[in-house]
Amino acid sequence: MDEISTLLKSADGFLNKEKYIDAIREYLKAADLVKDSDKELLAEIYYKISQAYSAIEPKNIENSMKYAQMSLEIHTENQDKDLQIVDRLNIFYILHDAGKSKESEVELDRALSTAKETGDNSLINMVLLARAEFLSGRKSTEEELLRIYRDVLETSGKEGDWESYFEARRGLIENVRTHGDLDDALMSALKALDEIDEISSNIKNKKEKKEFRASLSYMYDMASDIAMEMENVDEAIKIAQRLSEKD
Repeated sequence: MDEISTLLKSADGFLNKEKYIDAIREYLKAADLVKDSDKELLAEIYYKISQAYSAIEPKNIENSMKYAQMSLEIHTENQDKDLQIVDRLNIFYILHDAGKSKESEVELDRALSTAKETGDNSLINMVLLARAEFLSGRKSTEEELLRIYRDVLETSGKEGDWESYFEARRGLIENVRTHGDLDDALMSALKALDEIDEISSNIKNKKEKKEFRASLSYMYDMASDIAMEMENVDEAIKIAQRLSEKD
């Protein structure tokens, strides 16, 4: 197991550094050693191999789909619906990035169906946000897009699923911004930053508080970008300082 752990640590390092070919080589070595002794670990390795292949061959999906399906097969055998959803979202993104819109939507529908079977709102919201990404930029689907963001905002806010909550907040703000209502967009963005301040003030552990704020840095970036779009440099600077001061 030590050899497997060493290989996986090396592979993960290569993956994080975007050295995908090196990562694939190490993952394949690890997978050969694991074989059937640990199916869950094997599925995780297959999942990461699929992502590495997708990164280097986004239009040629033969290899990325092969390993994504192998991961899904294991999780289906194990009746692990949570990870089946993750697998199906992985397949969705592989197909979507390859320009296969219809096929990707089928996988998205399957992921949503499985998520609803679990009854876990955090999983349902994760899939709904992927669907929102799929619909984004299409005028004909704007009504559905906004409905998704509002539904996710409501359920995630009640359950304290802040990752989904602020993704939905961002989506709604960007929609307002797209329509040219920059004043309203900035006002909403600043209110969202106030919410982040309020939530983080209740996190006592300093490391967890810092990680929470760092995970939402994109909200500060968005607010700053809107301010700059309005040529309000002073406000953009205040927003940037707001994040660094809290850190």
